Amino acid sequence: MYFPSSENKFLASVLTGLKKRHKALKHKTSAIACDKVIERLGDTSREKLEVSLRSIAAEGKLHLRAFVWEDRWVWIDCRSPSKRGWRWEWTHEGRLLPIHDGRKLVDALEGALDLAYSVDADAASELSATWRTLLAQGPKPVG
Repeated sequence: MYFPSSENKFLASVLTGLKKRHKALKHKTSAIACDKVIERLGDTSREKLEVSLRSIAAEGKLHLRAFVWEDRWVWIDCRSPSKRGWRWEWTHEGRLLPIHDGRKLVDALEGALDLAYSVDADAASELSATWRTLLAQGPKPVG
């Protein structure tokens, strides 16, 4: 498995966490991908990691994706495909709180992977409850 490098301290800690948990993740998934993407807008650019974990287990197929930006913004998407679309899907985003590091984010991704296998009516709320403690959402616009 190839892991890119990053000079950004936060993204480097995420990559270190993925490297340390690679063997455990490899046993839980059928495919792991981690790509570094540079987004350019005019004269500015920012770095992000795109992490993708796919699994085929007795419980069914599972796709877990996380986009992690250098400013600690995280978008996570978890879903289970079927022949007619998605059996279920869940998405959450926010800024990783400063008390957490990249390793905590990787632990949460692994936990989401474990929880998603037991998906039922309450799984989405369990996933949301876990990630709400990690990601700040900020004020919502009124109206």
